[in-house]
Amino acid sequence: NLKIIIWSANFLPNLGGVERYTYHIAKEFLKKGNKITVITSNTDNLKTFEVIENIQIIRLDTVNLLNGRFPVLKFNKKNKMIINNLKKEKFDVSIINTRFYIHSLVGSIFSKKNVKKSLLIEHGTGHFTVNNKFWDKLGEFYEHVISFLVKKNIKNFYGVSEECNKWLQHFRIKAKGVFYNSIDKNVEKDETFDLRKEYNIDKSKKICVFTGRLIKEKGIFKLINTFNKLDSEDVCLFIIGDGEVYEEIKKNNKNRNIVITGRMEHKKIMKALESTDIFLLPTDFPEGLPTSILEAGLEKCAIIASNRGGTPEVIVNEEYGIVLKKNSEEEILEKLKLLLNNAEIIEKMGRNIQKRILENFEWEVTANKILLEIKKI
Repeated sequence: NLKIIIWSANFLPNLGGVERYTYHIAKEFLKKGNKITVITSNTDNLKTFEVIENIQIIRLDTVNLLNGRFPVLKFNKKNKMIINNLKKEKFDVSIINTRFYIHSLVGSIFSKKNVKKSLLIEHGTGHFTVNNKFWDKLGEFYEHVISFLVKKNIKNFYGVSEECNKWLQHFRIKAKGVFYNSIDKNVEKDETFDLRKEYNIDKSKKICVFTGRLIKEKGIFKLINTFNKLDSEDVCLFIIGDGEVYEEIKKNNKNRNIVITGRMEHKKIMKALESTDIFLLPTDFPEGLPTSILEAGLEKCAIIASNRGGTPEVIVNEEYGIVLKKNSEEEILEKLKLLLNNAEIIEKMGRNIQKRILENFEWEVTANKILLEIKKI
């Protein structure tokens, strides 16, 4: 049995891909009899120490930049005391999720000095962006500096997709393997929730869904513009999630066939995906391997997604879904019309992608692979 510390700059109740990845591998490690401590950021003024589902969670004080997307650790007495106490724990393994946070650098320094075995799992495939040329350029410089510093402390790097490993080469880091982002085939659903009934959607209408953080880089505006051009009463789009553009899109939406739900419980989202015909993710964000793609595929949705991160490693050809080449509004519209006019293609894609995900992208498989690799380090 191992004592494992996992460094994750963001963690639940935040609902991003890295947060879910951390949670699920922690749960799988626990099943094998290991002890898990997650070190994260206190972005929501929660308890500093908490145990949830046998995972010990420690939240460090942070300054929250970019609406909590980029938490920066405070170098205060409280955090210093927590780190000093962690040194006494004598962890066997340290796992750092993502490379570019101050949190990751602190984790890498701690790991080098205090832990027998350590590794970093990369989740990105491009530079962090805020859609501002000056700040993006400054961000690129920062990323190269912090990657250089992290590399001095950590020798074992992996990615959640092959694309992540290619991206690590940009920082002259050679990855040792892939620990795929994955899915829980027995994911909890709210069986009382009915998307059509909740939002009074006629049975004859096709349902399209986007789920995720509502930021410009996820292609939200592109998606809304596409649906405004569609000019059809036979289909509706659900935008499920919360984020910095939520108020703006909610206020400006004049299309009665676009429903902006705001934040939704994960078990309701999974139930909603059961009723979904087409899942859309026209993201320009530097994704690793989008969790939402795996969740939609698990529920037999036909998927239209941009060529970002590990998506083409899941949707390997058009038998499994559509990977957009240009990710333009015109291309999204063209592919959307293709599917809306061909119910049998929707059904076939859904069947194929579900089978592929269950065979290749399951949490138990990923966690076992990590534990096996730890033995070799």
